[in-house]
Amino acid sequence: MIATLALASTLLANSSSALDFDQCLDARLVLRDVTIADGSGRWSHQDVLIENGRFTAMGRELMIESETVVAEVSAAGVVISPLVERDVILIRASYDDDAPVLMVGEDADFSMMTPDGAHLADFRQGQPVGQCGF
Repeated sequence: MIATLALASTLLANSSSALDFDQCLDARLVLRDVTIADGSGRWSHQDVLIENGRFTAMGRELMIESETVVAEVSAAGVVISPLVERDVILIRASYDDDAPVLMVGEDADFSMMTPDGAHLADFRQGQPVGQCGF
């Protein structure tokens, strides 16, 4: 776990605000230049806005106008995908439209990985699992 957090810190060290997975994150957070990989496909160079634990905007080069502070993290190369419960065995009988998708308006529950698939951290409602009551 410590090695994972160290890797994540290294990956995100050059950001305008570094993610610290050992504490609660800001209520408003923008992950810049991530790759979204979910049931709808793989989308590179995306920005993801998380507000109060929910995805509120996704897209390329989001312009955010706000009177309140929004923490921004440059996370180039980081891949985010829907959170898959660990320690649970899922048996899938069909591969139709059941694949999880990250959607605006939904809880910000996701996994963060390196481009080669190494797991960095899991998030529930925009907060690192194991912190802030999650």
